[in-house]
Formats: sequence, structure tokens, C-alpha cells
Amino acid sequence: MHGNPRVSSGTRRRQPRSDRQNRSTRIKPPPICSSRTEDYRSRSLSLRNTKWILRCIENFHFVFTAITSQRSSGGISQMYALAARNLVEAASQDDKMRSLREFADKLRERRPTYEEFEIYFRELMFVSTFTKLRGLTRYVLRKMDARLRGNGFVDYESMTIEHLEPQGGGLIDMGEMHRIGQVGNLVLVPQDLNQRLGGHPFPRKKQLLMDAGIPLDAVLAGAEEWDTRAIEQRTRELARLAYHEIWHF
Repeated sequence: MHGNPRVSSGTRRRQPRSDRQNRSTRIKPPPICSSRTEDYRSRSLSLRNTKWILRCIENFHFVFTAITSQRSSGGISQMYALAARNLVEAASQDDKMRSLREFADKLRERRPTYEEFEIYFRELMFVSTFTKLRGLTRYVLRKMDARLRGNGFVDYESMTIEHLEPQGGGLIDMGEMHRIGQVGNLVLVPQDLNQRLGGHPFPRKKQLLMDAGIPLDAVLAGAEEWDTRAIEQRTRELARLAYHEIWHF
């Protein structure tokens, strides 16, 4: 990869947290996105294929930009420019689809490894005293919840983030902040349920979640107590779900 080679887990220089925060919730869509929308409007691409390529682009940049914070190099820009030119020059719908499949393959070649993704995914956190990653964290929790539900309408805008192990009051150090705020300790719930969960012990919280129809992943469903080990195990399992299923393309 030009200017930003992929390397094994733990060997690439990590972006400062402040830089990752600024880049985590807003990703400027490349021109190819609007071009593909125009192709759909002109009937040169089907709705199904338009959604497919836009999903590939979204899923690539979630891993590449939002989570691992890799910078789009000149090579990435050239790749997008070449794909857009090939699509404009394509003489038929079959030629357009061939170009799009080649473009998707190039995105896959540049996708960070799972090992690198997990390292950065585990840094996601949200607590009341650290809210800069709230938008990205909510996006992740929303996609997780939708995947576990499978179907049905949910008003995600009205849902709030529940900490399974409570945040507690007062100031906490960075280590404790990360332990409590990481994705494995979080779940999206309606606001009224959040209030009812309060500071109840974990068994009671889990029962209230099930009674309210909140979908539970395997780790949460199988847990009888909630501690640091359970939180970290769930974070790793959600990372695998995110990389290999939800944002896979």
C-alpha cells in the first residue's frame, strides 16, 4: 500500500488518540459514491448493485479509516480515480459490473488484517467523562444490535448507551475509564429501560434486558456474573463479529 503499508499486529506506528477522534465519525465520501448514485438514477446500474458497491466502500472505510485510522495515500486516491474513469468509459452494464468487481477486490487487498483491527477496536470507549468517540461507538452498537435482531423497526435515535458494569461517580483513571467504557461493557437500550436498569446487580440487569426483548450476544447471554474478564471476552467477540460478518465484504 503506497505510503502506509500494512504490517502485522503491533508493528505499525499508531495514530495519536486525538487524531483518531477527529477522524472517527466523519468520513468524506469519495466522488465514486455520487457517481454510482447517478448511474442508478440513469438506470445503468441496478439498485441492488448500487447498494452493493456503496456498502463495500462503507465497510472498507469503517475498518481502514474509522477504526484503524490509516491515512488514505496517493495510491488510494489513484485507485478511486481509476475506478471512476473505468466506469465512465464502460460501454455496457456488464462492463460496469466487471469494473466494480475489480474495484471491490482492490479494496479487499487494502483492508487491514483482523489482528490490527482488534487492537484498535478494543480502544473504542464511551463514558460520561470521555465522549469524543461517542458517535462512532453508537454507530458500532447500532449495527451490532440490528445484526442480532435480524429484522424489525427500531428507533435508534431514542436509544441510550447502558454500561453493564456501572460507571460510578467521581473521577476515574484512564485504565478504569477504558475498562468500563469499552464496547464489551456497552449495550443500546431505550431510555426508560436505562433508568430501570440503574445500579442493579448484573443478574437482575440481564433479566430486565431479556424481558424488554433486547437481543443478547452469546457472551452476554451465557454470563452469570459480570467482571473484567467477561467485559474483555465480549469485546473480543464483538470485534470478531464486526470484522468477519457485519463489516465484511
